[in-house]
Amino acid sequence: MATIHKKVWREYFEKIISGQKKFELRLVDLEINENDTLVLEE
Repeated sequence: MATIHKKVWREYFEKIISGQKKFELRLVDLEINENDTLVLEE
């Protein structure tokens, strides 16, 4: 189990925190496995 930190632009980060933005599509640029923790940072 790993912890992955990804940066998100401020305008999108605020929408994620408020619940307005429920998902984000990204190109696969890293390996994420089941049970990994994804930490979004501003």
